Amino acid sequence: MKSSGWLSLFLVLSLLAGAWAYNAKKCDDTPTETGPCKGEFEMWRFDRVNRQCESFIFGGCQATNNFFESGMHCVLNCLKHHEF
Repeated sequence: MKSSGWLSLFLVLSLLAGAWAYNAKKCDDTPTETGPCKGEFEMWRFDRVNRQCESFIFGGCQATNNFFESGMHCVLNCLKHHEF
């Protein structure tokens, strides 16, 4: 199997493993808002109503547990296996 095949297999298995590891502490918390600080960082949060990860601009302070550095981290923590 070529290295790209192994990489694809690894990514699929990682997604499946993460899908069963729903992180209620992070995903069920109030979504982080931009906040009062002046930074402009693209971050991710989980929208419990729409059951999806969404990007937003984070100011740099007052984050809740519902806060992810990438869309992939959000998906791996918050989307259950039946939602893929």
